[in-house]
Amino acid sequence: MDSNPNLKLLAEQLTAAAALDRPPHNGMLIDLSGVLSHAARALRAFAAPPSTTDEAALEDHAERVSAEQPAMHAFMLDELLRHLELVAEGLEAGNVLPLRQFLDLYRL
Repeated sequence: MDSNPNLKLLAEQLTAAAALDRPPHNGMLIDLSGVLSHAARALRAFAAPPSTTDEAALEDHAERVSAEQPAMHAFMLDELLRHLELVAEGLEAGNVLPLRQFLDLYRL
């Protein structure tokens, strides 16, 4: 089995964090899936051509979209959300393999 010291350290830190008492909730909760979905939707909207016939505006938009690649970034956010959902489903079922796969794929 692959021995990854970074994953072992993460496991130790997660175990330590799980042992801490949760402070009382006194604020807003953030829905990560909502944040990622909204960001992806905004990027797709940015990628859509403007509703104009002005050639200069259309050309400027095409150049910005080509440089920024919003559709690709929206796809990446959608994939991140899908992977997080797979991790959550796996953990709910008692399967830690999706978490390991996620941590092998995504690096901080």
